[in-house]
Amino acid sequence: MPYGGSSPEQDKKIEDCIQGVTGTNKRTGKPYTEGEKVAICKAAIMNKAFIFSEITEVKSEGENYYIEGVASSTSPDLGNDIVSDGALNQMAEIINKAYAEGKPLPLGYEHTEILGGHPHIVPLGQVLKAWVDNSRLFIKGSLNKALSVFNEAKSALERKDLHSLSIEYIPDESTLGSGFINGVKHRIIN
Repeated sequence: MPYGGSSPEQDKKIEDCIQGVTGTNKRTGKPYTEGEKVAICKAAIMNKAFIFSEITEVKSEGENYYIEGVASSTSPDLGNDIVSDGALNQMAEIINKAYAEGKPLPLGYEHTEILGGHPHIVPLGQVLKAWVDNSRLFIKGSLNKALSVFNEAKSALERKDLHSLSIEYIPDESTLGSGFINGVKHRIIN
């Protein structure tokens, strides 16, 4: 099965790695999903520690806590996807419109709330605003202090163990393109 590696051999290594991934997600207490296993192995095999390496910060205003950082960029991700500047701007518009209409988008903790089939998980918070700067989508989100994993997530963010954000998306097929970077085919989200 192709996993987005740079060669059939790399896909085979990823597939072999997946078979050895055991354990449970700390948040759900359930075994890793197939998507989580793929992400773990792609990070290890493809030497991509995180989808985005920008530092995410925890900030506080009184008793309220916020997270701020880069959620996406035009750099290739673990799935060999590249998000265009136009798509980043569209995401910022969608996020800001949702917040203005009183329907803020959720700030997930597992990166499986949408695509991983866990929509029932209470989000870590909500996205308050988004903006694009230098081909990077920045977000500011509030953190839900009432959530059981709040202290765990806040501590991991402060220690920089959890130091990056990412997006979950299902692109419209009509907006997709492709291109090669260093001999590797990438999907381009326009």
